[in-house]
Amino acid sequence: MRPPEAEGTGMKRREFLGIVGGAAVWPLAARAQSPRRVGVLEYSTPNDPEGNARIAAFRSALVEAGWPGLQIDIRRSLPTLDQMRSGAADLVRLSPDVIFVVSTEALVAAKEAAPTTPIVFAAVSDPAKGGFVASLAHPGGNITGFASYEGSIAGKWLELLHEVAPDLKRVLILGEATHAL
Repeated sequence: MRPPEAEGTGMKRREFLGIVGGAAVWPLAARAQSPRRVGVLEYSTPNDPEGNARIAAFRSALVEAGWPGLQIDIRRSLPTLDQMRSGAADLVRLSPDVIFVVSTEALVAAKEAAPTTPIVFAAVSDPAKGGFVASLAHPGGNITGFASYEGSIAGKWLELLHEVAPDLKRVLILGEATHAL
């Protein structure tokens, strides 16, 4: 018996199962063709213990995920836009298959330097409001990743704070003026 969608189309059962089976196998095939070269643009210096821990965790996670043979090119700098632009331009010259960035400044620099290269970000404040992605649910384009927080849940933060400290009367929020809240 043919599936209802195949009725009247002349599609045979084997063709239908071949399409469905191919769709199920595609993620495995895509994984087998993992990127050969990964560029990393990170806000730290080579002697920064936190930066070194992030890089070590990144390498370890890639190996754990089944991608042990990747060439990983790392460019580190202080989180100023000019320094990030220099690091991004250097990475682009190496022709990475994907660029991983940590920080909003690194994302700005990578987006400018590599407008068509896939970019994955972490620790970026409000990527949708910053114009990096269309939305968090559907980023679109060549950029995707993880926001450091979602500004629209700030009200929830205050609710949680009130639950923890119901007698609290004042709250001070400190932030960097160059970062979106």
